[in-house]
Amino acid sequence: MFLFRNSYNNRKAASFFNQHRLFQSSLSQDFSNKAGILQKNTLLEQNGMKKYDHTGIETDHTSQNELWFLFRGETLFLQTQENSVTIPTSSALKQFNLPFEEKQHIGKHDSKNCFILNLPKTMELPALPKDMNFYPLREAHVLLAEKSIFSMLLKAIQISFWDKKTQFCGSCGTKTSLDGKMMAKACSDCGSLTFAQFSPAMLVLIWRNDEILLARSHTFPPGRYNILAGFVEPGETVEETVVREVKEEVGIEIKNLRYVASQPWPFPSNLMFGFTAEHAAGNICIDQEELDDAQWFSIDNLPSLPHSVSLSRQMVDAHIASRKKMNIQTSEWPLLKSISPKTPFLRRTTITALAATGLLMAGFWKPMKDYVQSYIEDQPKNRP
Repeated sequence: MFLFRNSYNNRKAASFFNQHRLFQSSLSQDFSNKAGILQKNTLLEQNGMKKYDHTGIETDHTSQNELWFLFRGETLFLQTQENSVTIPTSSALKQFNLPFEEKQHIGKHDSKNCFILNLPKTMELPALPKDMNFYPLREAHVLLAEKSIFSMLLKAIQISFWDKKTQFCGSCGTKTSLDGKMMAKACSDCGSLTFAQFSPAMLVLIWRNDEILLARSHTFPPGRYNILAGFVEPGETVEETVVREVKEEVGIEIKNLRYVASQPWPFPSNLMFGFTAEHAAGNICIDQEELDDAQWFSIDNLPSLPHSVSLSRQMVDAHIASRKKMNIQTSEWPLLKSISPKTPFLRRTTITALAATGLLMAGFWKPMKDYVQSYIEDQPKNRP
């Protein structure tokens, strides 16, 4: 008896069928099915790249087998074909007098060499055809989200940002140049190498029964909410970052922290690590410098959320699907459902005993004991 009572105390957050384990297993399966953007068309599969090679890549400015990621400031040059935007080829750009010699090769997509080219913000192109235009990066990010080129787009945006920020050596100030063998900037004076860098950050979806915690930053569009996020600080693991950020931003404690997935987020150069966690204790108390609002939302009544291209939205969608699936499975146990006031006493007693045994095996002796006790007390003392 002591062992079962102790088991109950240790697992009091679990549900009727070991709820947390069932939910996490279902979440992993649903997320892998839903997050196709993250699971397919990886750069390695697309490019067949074994080693970075910037040397020896010659461009053919009349070729259809070259794709050019053309950046100007915070915009990307796109071409419209059959009511859909795409990355232009060399032949589409030949009408413009572009400094192609400043290109950077970033790999291959469908056997086509891919290049990036950063244009000066002040550079004006001739009158653009109706099917070509510069799009803000975030808009381009959404427009190309469902296309196979998406993974290469993420890489292109991040390398473009890195290229613009490393034009000069951070140690001595000398003009840098691309290293031929590695994705790095080399300094001809002091010999230092500057590699592409990114900032690790965490996302965490916190749940409590059929609710999830969502917050909005001061910079969000009106009415927009999202799961919590924060950057990893020096000396921290990502898991430690989750606990710290949650405590700092909303003042609650969490448990059952689980890793879900990661996603490169090129605004400007982040790598997001997604987690789920269960609410453990505490009421919401927001850091007003960081957040405008934070509250619990029912999964059946959510506010405006980010676009489905983001890992955060994919996690929310997967959580809702898993939670609803679990609720269907556990809402009514057929054995207990069969009990009614018209059920003969002997059958009711047998069913209750079986239910007690099943719940006892799952570590739920105390609630079942209370239920049986109250049931017995409610029965007439003089039974026929």
